Amino acid sequence: MAAEAEKPADAGPDQVIVTPEIGERLRAARTARGIGVRALSRLVGVSGSTISQIELGNVMPSVATLYRLVSVLQISMDDLFAVDAPADAAVPAVANGDRPRAESPESPVVRHDERRSIKLASGVRWERLSNAADHGVEFIWSRYDAKGESCPADALIRHGGKEFGYVQSGRLGVTLGFETYELETGDSISFDSTEPHRFFALDGKPADVLWVVIDRHGDDRGGGAPAAG
Repeated sequence: MAAEAEKPADAGPDQVIVTPEIGERLRAARTARGIGVRALSRLVGVSGSTISQIELGNVMPSVATLYRLVSVLQISMDDLFAVDAPADAAVPAVANGDRPRAESPESPVVRHDERRSIKLASGVRWERLSNAADHGVEFIWSRYDAKGESCPADALIRHGGKEFGYVQSGRLGVTLGFETYELETGDSISFDSTEPHRFFALDGKPADVLWVVIDRHGDDRGGGAPAAG
């Protein structure tokens, strides 16, 4: 497998948001499993230099590469979502009728400005809509930029579970196996995630999509090709 080139942090006008926390968590998972950088690069299909730059927070991976990393390292996507404050920061007290914040265990609510998020090199942004990690179900809002895509057209990917998507705005292209569908605003789709698939924005405009993914890791996470949402 050829090494995959990732977009550098100083890529220009469409520069991605680099979050060092993601690199730190990936490095911690790799070292905890005793996997070297070169071994991981072979398993994921990118160069050792790219792995090192991702771990340092200098480069954000594409959607497909991030899912391969998660699969090989056997961790949850929820483990990688960045937060604005350190993990051990105190939760603000509720007083004078102020609403509990999403980080508070007492609140089931996630406010729109408090979502944990990841922005990736392939023009895709994820925001977690649930107030806590759930390895069985993922509830995610995604934005596909004008040229955003989950993976290249010649490299469809797959994983365990089932996906349900609703196009909130814009138009989304969905390739499932050999078929491609064009979803309008208000359209929805559901499919078995083991079928090779790809998502991409249409018409040169962003697309916003709500996703629910059930039992993503129902397959063997150490083998097979994980997918991108």
